[in-house]
Amino acid sequence: SVKCLTLTAREKICPMEGMHCDPVQCPYAAGHYDRINEVLYQALTQCDSLGRDTVLEAAESGMVCPYEMQSDLTRFADAIIGDYNYVFDPNVYLKRFFADTKNGEHIFLIDEAHNMVDRAREMYSETLVKEEILSIKRYAKPVSKKLVNALEKCNRIMLEYKRDCDRDITELEDI
Repeated sequence: SVKCLTLTAREKICPMEGMHCDPVQCPYAAGHYDRINEVLYQALTQCDSLGRDTVLEAAESGMVCPYEMQSDLTRFADAIIGDYNYVFDPNVYLKRFFADTKNGEHIFLIDEAHNMVDRAREMYSETLVKEEILSIKRYAKPVSKKLVNALEKCNRIMLEYKRDCDRDITELEDI
């Protein structure tokens, strides 16, 4: 039989308020690895379609983390359905499918591919906040003169960029 797994985002599958992925604060994380094999075996032998509700029910009955459980289930699934961040996002992607020994063994069907440019921009872009640089500089002052100098240089560069942007906006408004 074909095993099909539908992945659900951590925020939507975590049964704990505030997603505390810590064995001290989360009963699903405490002892997870002691119980997971039995829960996986039960889930895989009882059904072929492993969606959000099935994973949540199995995780609840076995007191394991549903997010980690679905991650473990990817090893046994023949088909995996999920957002494309599981393939492309460097913070979330399923690394085991991209190991050197796995080349060419998987097919990825990308739905909503027309959104890829915007999503990639979100996944691979970072934001620098000038105020945060200045805040770090205050903490670094008693520790490292070299770091303070680098942060001051970064601050000056950001000020130049801001002035250039303000100048460009003014020129556009004058047109």
